[in-house]
Amino acid sequence: MMAIALVLWLLLPVAWAALPWPPPNGIARCGLCHAKIRGQVNRHWSRNSKGASFSYQCSVVNGGCGKVGRAGEAVDEFVISLVLAEQRERAASTTVREGEPWPNASELAGVEADIAALTQAAKAKEITVSTLLQLLPDLERRRDELKLERGRFSKARHQAASPSVDTLEDFLALPLERQQALILHSLSAILIHPAGRGVRKFDPSLIEPVWR
Repeated sequence: MMAIALVLWLLLPVAWAALPWPPPNGIARCGLCHAKIRGQVNRHWSRNSKGASFSYQCSVVNGGCGKVGRAGEAVDEFVISLVLAEQRERAASTTVREGEPWPNASELAGVEADIAALTQAAKAKEITVSTLLQLLPDLERRRDELKLERGRFSKARHQAASPSVDTLEDFLALPLERQQALILHSLSAILIHPAGRGVRKFDPSLIEPVWR
């Protein structure tokens, strides 16, 4: 569980002086006042403890309402599962087989050849500059569209060739920087809503992801 906690600790302002890295601005926010939520370490926690090793707590000291808190491990595990599911869905909708050629390469080559031929014809005074300027814009617009499409195709092919992260174990095996990047790629914020007094059972419906 401690390994999971490290993931969102990288994303949250944490009240723990022993961290070997400076925690960046967090993505977790209070569902009531929307202030950033801090990670609070349970200093009495041990491996035999039944309680949480840390919690997420809206703090009055840091400008919050102080009314929302949640055991950290359950939040981390739920958020990671959301991110992995969202990225699997996204990959499935944009899957490109490794080695598959871009289907519009010949069209782009033809458009670029037409642009070059028109430019050369104008230089040789085979056509007027006025004619050149009438014909070029549509060709240049199509060339730019195709180049943008080619870039998207290349990115999708690269993603298809990248090692997949399908399970929590796969995720936790990644370097912490990569874990953080995956979460920030999908989420811009996490809203933690109040659970009510005395409620201990984790309710995932009270964790609201804000997708990018």
